[in-house]
Amino acid sequence: MRQIMTCWLKEFDNPSNKYRPLPFWSWNDRLNPKVLRWQIQEMHKAGLGGYFMHARGGLKTEYLRDEWFKCIANCIDEGKKVGLNSWVYDESGWPSGFAGGLVTAHGDKYHGRWITLEDYSRDCNKHSGYKQSDNVLGIYVIDQAGESKRITFEQAEVYQETGKRVVVIKHHANRDYIDVMNSEAVELFIHYTHEKYFKLFESEFGNGLKGFFTDEPRFSGSIEGDVPWSYVLPGEFQKRYKQDLLSVLPLLFLPCTGYVEVRHQFWQMVNDLFVTNFIKRINDWCKEHNCKLTGHIMMEESIFSQMTSTGGVMPFYEHMDIPGIDWLRRKISSPIVPKQVSSVASQLGKPFVLTESYALSGWDVSFEDLKWIAEWQYVNGVNLMCQHLQGYTIRGLRKRDYPPSLFIQQPWWNEYKIFNDYLARLGVVLSHGKQVVDV
Repeated sequence: MRQIMTCWLKEFDNPSNKYRPLPFWSWNDRLNPKVLRWQIQEMHKAGLGGYFMHARGGLKTEYLRDEWFKCIANCIDEGKKVGLNSWVYDESGWPSGFAGGLVTAHGDKYHGRWITLEDYSRDCNKHSGYKQSDNVLGIYVIDQAGESKRITFEQAEVYQETGKRVVVIKHHANRDYIDVMNSEAVELFIHYTHEKYFKLFESEFGNGLKGFFTDEPRFSGSIEGDVPWSYVLPGEFQKRYKQDLLSVLPLLFLPCTGYVEVRHQFWQMVNDLFVTNFIKRINDWCKEHNCKLTGHIMMEESIFSQMTSTGGVMPFYEHMDIPGIDWLRRKISSPIVPKQVSSVASQLGKPFVLTESYALSGWDVSFEDLKWIAEWQYVNGVNLMCQHLQGYTIRGLRKRDYPPSLFIQQPWWNEYKIFNDYLARLGVVLSHGKQVVDV
């Protein structure tokens, strides 16, 4: 016991890298390997444990091409020299999944989708042609008893003239993002991103290159509350529930007869497909290739936003080595978000819970603010910090990229180690012991 306590006290006095913050390192200009190496040395002096190499707006080095990977190689090498952990942010921007446009370039089959309901319009049918539209999934009549029935376009005007409500359901494409429920789209993402890194840096996996950060995957939609769609859903719904999904689509929008069961089945299905075909698939790949997965899921802010953006975030955390959350702006609020992720980590024996924090806190944020935001999360189960962010440069408009840049541009940079040592010691303390929760 005395030997264990001695080791623990040494770790507390000078925490190792596994407890130290891992900031987003924004690669946002033409990259110079010499500058990258120098910035890693500066991070080491500041008491950081590593960094996520993160392509962001302003990048002038072509993503996933030779020059990009030359920079990655230099950073892995320099990180090993000074003892910092190199991690890859798995996308050019966010949300993760489109491989800088390489996946979405494969066409309509792989694009994310959502559906909308609108009341049938005779004029719209006449002038824009519902019949000819390839994004109409169905037209339905709703009677006064709350029953819905799929009908033909020829029947629509007849029913409308009797005073019954007639609605049209359409699907819409997000051509800039992928269908996260489609396993083929996710396989392409892995092919263009993870497999490329493995081909070039196989010997560094789990060593000089620790793993990947996946950021904000979500269902496609134009606004919060949109209902997700995928070409794979009708077949999957039929397989699972022995029912034609197209025949009951209005029940996802209107309180028609039987809507509770249909909505439960639908949202359970889309969440399961998202978890299985996206995060689990990527995590399985990482396990097979000796590296780790961390990151966070989109729209964790409330139970409602979670449901409509992901179908629920907690099932995703099982499939991350270091499950994480995002905490934007200079505020604290409901503890639901950190409690959800720390609960899963505790149940499954995952020692670390990461937070991506401080984006949009502003250039005038104080260390008192930063400490307050961090401590509130740490009290609620987080124990590893990912500062958002460190800018390779803040030249021009880059200084407005979700500020602040907590990096060499700051006048207090030489004092930053004090803050990072503090966060690391909190991580040491809060990574040991067992949570006792009064339920």
